[in-house]
Amino acid sequence: MVVRSGRVSAAAAALALGVVVGEAPARALQRSLGSPPAAVDPAQRPDLEAKMRISRAEAAFADTREAAEEMTRLAADLSHRVGLAGRLEKTDAKTLERIRKLARRVRGDLGGYGDMKLEHPPDSAKAAAVALGERATEFQERFSAATRYATDARLIALAAEISELSDLLRSLGAR
Repeated sequence: MVVRSGRVSAAAAALALGVVVGEAPARALQRSLGSPPAAVDPAQRPDLEAKMRISRAEAAFADTREAAEEMTRLAADLSHRVGLAGRLEKTDAKTLERIRKLARRVRGDLGGYGDMKLEHPPDSAKAAAVALGERATEFQERFSAATRYATDARLIALAAEISELSDLLRSLGAR
């Protein structure tokens, strides 16, 4: 509100009362107070653009880290359960599907693509679960030391192997 000599301007008073004749309230306020500062275009400020890119990259890597942690936790839990029981339970199908999706997402986020085939696939559910647990443990150890600045081909391969082992376990559990 603009106050001149103890008086309130007409536009500010009308706006405060919610009564503006012939003008939108925002336009009346802008006219009485002056124009608002213009928004800063990131293209005109390279430092802001760089900060925004860095912030987005850090957020994306944090999301990848969360997905990797969930994938390794689920894989380790499933490996332990199947290692003890020697077979899959009916409820493990959803867990295997979640592990597969997370592994594919993490692999893609790390720069990998395509499907791979295991050279010597395990022949039993128990052996596949043990292999899944080993890959998940190795993945977790390597990923905990990873940064967003480097690409680790072994991490990409491990994520692909975890995805492939989850598919194999699902097919072995269906038998």
